[in-house]
Amino acid sequence: MSTTTTARYRPIGDHPPTYGGRFISVTLLVLGVTSVVLFWGSRSHPPVSAKGVCPQGDKIFPPVVPSLQAILAEFETVEYRNHSADIFGKSLTYATESFDDMRANGAPPEDPRYLPFKAFHKYLEDAFPLVHKNLKREFVNHHSLLYTWQGSDKFSRPMMLEAHLDVVPVNQNTWHEWTHPPYSGFFDGQFIWGRGAGDTKNSLIAILEAVEALIKGGFRPTKTILIAFGHDEEIGGLGGAASIASTLLERYGPKSIEFIVDEGYTVIPDGDNLLAPVGTQEKGYVDIRVKVDVPGGHSSVPPDHTGIGIISRIVTAFEDHPFPITVTKNNALLTSLQCLVENDGKIDPELANALSDIEKNNEPLKQLLLKGGPEAKYSLTTSQAIDVINGGVKANALPESTFFIVNHRIQIDWSIQKVVERHLSLVQPIASQFDLAVQVVFADNSANTFLTYRGSRVTKEKAAKLAFGTVTIEVMPANSEPMPATSLRTEAWKLLSGTIRAVHEQEGEHIIVVPNLALGNADMRHMHEITDNTFNFGGGRARGPQDLGPAHTVNEFISIDTHVSAAKFFFTLIRNYSEAEV
Repeated sequence: MSTTTTARYRPIGDHPPTYGGRFISVTLLVLGVTSVVLFWGSRSHPPVSAKGVCPQGDKIFPPVVPSLQAILAEFETVEYRNHSADIFGKSLTYATESFDDMRANGAPPEDPRYLPFKAFHKYLEDAFPLVHKNLKREFVNHHSLLYTWQGSDKFSRPMMLEAHLDVVPVNQNTWHEWTHPPYSGFFDGQFIWGRGAGDTKNSLIAILEAVEALIKGGFRPTKTILIAFGHDEEIGGLGGAASIASTLLERYGPKSIEFIVDEGYTVIPDGDNLLAPVGTQEKGYVDIRVKVDVPGGHSSVPPDHTGIGIISRIVTAFEDHPFPITVTKNNALLTSLQCLVENDGKIDPELANALSDIEKNNEPLKQLLLKGGPEAKYSLTTSQAIDVINGGVKANALPESTFFIVNHRIQIDWSIQKVVERHLSLVQPIASQFDLAVQVVFADNSANTFLTYRGSRVTKEKAAKLAFGTVTIEVMPANSEPMPATSLRTEAWKLLSGTIRAVHEQEGEHIIVVPNLALGNADMRHMHEITDNTFNFGGGRARGPQDLGPAHTVNEFISIDTHVSAAKFFFTLIRNYSEAEV
């Protein structure tokens, strides 16, 4: 099945090396859809398409260099596997946790919660001595890291690899539920356990392993390679990735980075084929805090509805009114389906008809996609998850202030403003029922703040005289609008897809590199001033979901084989970019 590229790329080796597998993603949207509705009968392997909706790049291999081939072969040994497990496992012992109150530089650099970050910086320096001897390392906004591997061709545009240093905090009440302690980095011979194993110290360490190995083999890049590790991705990235983006914008200028690869999916088996989903589009993101402020008092003389009771009505109203489910042409999910139709075997006639008729009626396609489960559903709508709630300080004291935070991943054809307007429409009737004013606050844009009482704009002074209390809808910082999809008609896509196929497609196999809608959000959302080409791809190949545990919860783990295969991918991607005439 293999083809090799010649156009616009330098000569390549005739005999590609053999590679293993890796997994980085949680439940995969495209897999869920295809397994439910897409294919019927036995699947064949049609010729790889270089045209159509998603061109499949020809396999790209770097020139054969004996010293580098020998280094690459070491990745396959038991000795390297154990070495990698040791380095990766130790990285998970650093509790580099990000908390919501640290968002948008909300904590000073000397905050003790940053001490694990400083210790982790030192660990990376010790674990990867060649990286730190040969690359320029910069501390951005105190805690983020930016590495520059200067290429010999100073006129070529750099590429950048991204990951993040931070992890979500571990709930202390769940420690006993972990098979192995969350900050142990325990290696059981097959899996490595710990917070950050799948999100995303795995890709961070894999990138550094790849660079360390390349330097050991004598490689020096022709084109500059940038590596960026933000320190606050889990709380929005305003202190880390956004600061890195500003640094690079000032240094290189707008649209100066050829492409960026950030955390994301991995190659996975799907029937007779393998899928390599690459995130080319992200949903928007916004956290909204809803707060009810009412008079307090002694609980022996309570009102009919306390602040907690009122806010419970709002929570129920939100959850009883989910966002609409829509199918739009600019959603990368549709490109994913069309890509699979072009590059795989037989397709369910019902789905084929639904795709072809989408201009006139998208309802049949929507109903088919919803059979793919929650991942498919949330590719077509704005999600809302009420993740934090707080109110009251004492059993015999009426709560004066109660709040909850609702997290949203915004559908492609929606906006932050539309989300706020939707919530406002649900809050206002409840506020009127309990004689409350309603305030809307944009944390990063105070000019948009306004206050209403029974539907009319009022001043704070007037609201204080008329209303029993206030409901505040606050748009928290570190939000982002939905992203446009990255174009697939570029040399960057050709290079990435060709490298994925070269690394992971073994004899007799067929990999389809599929553009995909990322349901989560990564640091890449801050990078659009410096590049047009952003890709979410974790780098490796998995045997299946068994190679990766859950993210952001109890028992994160990842297979050592999946981790090592990511290092092999980044090893080859860096070499290919240095040789490619992009």
